[in-house]
Amino acid sequence: MGEKWLRQASVGVEQQQQQHPSEFKIHLGGGEETTSSSLSSSIAQEYMWAAKCCEQGKQVEQDTVEAVRLYRLLSEQGNADAQYNLGVCYANGTGVQRNQVEAVKLYKLSAEQGCANAQRAVLCLWYRSPER
Repeated sequence: MGEKWLRQASVGVEQQQQQHPSEFKIHLGGGEETTSSSLSSSIAQEYMWAAKCCEQGKQVEQDTVEAVRLYRLLSEQGNADAQYNLGVCYANGTGVQRNQVEAVKLYKLSAEQGCANAQRAVLCLWYRSPER
């Protein structure tokens, strides 16, 4: 499985979203799962895997900008894990310009859905906060 597959898969999901915008709703992670008739949760899992591969350079050439794009695509659909991972990218400046405000916003969205990593991140930020 290589970069060609990843690019084809990315185009496939974007085409599904354009053809069926009202049906394109996926959720992976904490909480209830909403899946369209045209896009299964297994595809969402593949996209999370593909984003991680891009971010870390595993099985494909490292492409942090593509990883951010995939995380954002899933994050916009309410995917808690993608929201957390996108928050980490913003916090570290991986594939995007560093933006702590956006990172915290994404951590909170993810934490509200029960993502343990995001909950820990919010707690750590609170603990380090001078206002507490």
